[in-house]
Amino acid sequence: MVGKSLSFTFNDVKSYLDLIRFDKPAGTLLVFVPHAFGLTMAARATRIPPQEYLYWVGAFFLWAFVARSLACTINDMCDHEYDRMVERTKGRPIASGKISLFAAGVFLLLQVALFVGLVWTRDSILFYYRLAWLPLIFIYPLMKRVTSFPQAWLGIAMNWGALLAWTAVYGPLESNVMAPLMGGLWAWTMFYDTIYACQDHKDDIKIGIGSSAIALQNTLKPFLFMLSLIFISLLSYALRASGHSIPLVVFTAVTAIGEMAWQIVNTNPAKPETCKRNLKRNADFGCVLWLGMAMDYIISAP
Repeated sequence: MVGKSLSFTFNDVKSYLDLIRFDKPAGTLLVFVPHAFGLTMAARATRIPPQEYLYWVGAFFLWAFVARSLACTINDMCDHEYDRMVERTKGRPIASGKISLFAAGVFLLLQVALFVGLVWTRDSILFYYRLAWLPLIFIYPLMKRVTSFPQAWLGIAMNWGALLAWTAVYGPLESNVMAPLMGGLWAWTMFYDTIYACQDHKDDIKIGIGSSAIALQNTLKPFLFMLSLIFISLLSYALRASGHSIPLVVFTAVTAIGEMAWQIVNTNPAKPETCKRNLKRNADFGCVLWLGMAMDYIISAP
């Protein structure tokens, strides 16, 4: 009896870890990197001490992990019927029946409570900025039902952390920094998630849900090229506007050109494995860009 009880408990825990994609950290990193960009630009602009910077790195990584986890729960609750019809997703915990909708709903409430507790602050304006992230996350799974470009909404939801990090450290929004940063990050999300969606485009067509991979299948690579130019141009501008050095801007642009060109050339919708791997590549790529920014900040720190 004890053995069976323990076995059930471990299997149950594993199902919830699978629900939040615990074994797939690329998603968490892609939510964290915009935080890291906003934080590092704010740190460079205000010259906060490195120990304060490290505190915020830890705090924002925790926020990113919790936000991404609850986003996975929301997504799987909304899409469980669709997930059963897609080869890649039919084994997910809710779609496969390992976790019931009721149990997932209770788990989601706990996740939301944890998120609200983590982002609470006495500054009401900052708190409202942070809470505004929740409706962005909740609405995203519904967008594929009403638009051919759900990735456009994802580009806002995934990158809201850049705004949160900037306001937490710097304070007021500076349009000459935040507008190009958010615009560049939006283009980057459109870039990598359009590639990622290519692996499911045949199933998505059968199901009848929207995706930029479907809408742009005849002009995919020119679209990706345009998005890469937008990302590189706007991010470079935001870096200079926040006080980062010209050598960093050059490093960022050269690295981005090389990586994004490689992805465009090597993406083949007819070979799903070339689309799946790019999610991890973009997570790693984003971290490389962040580390370059962090180094530039540290060199200039008082």
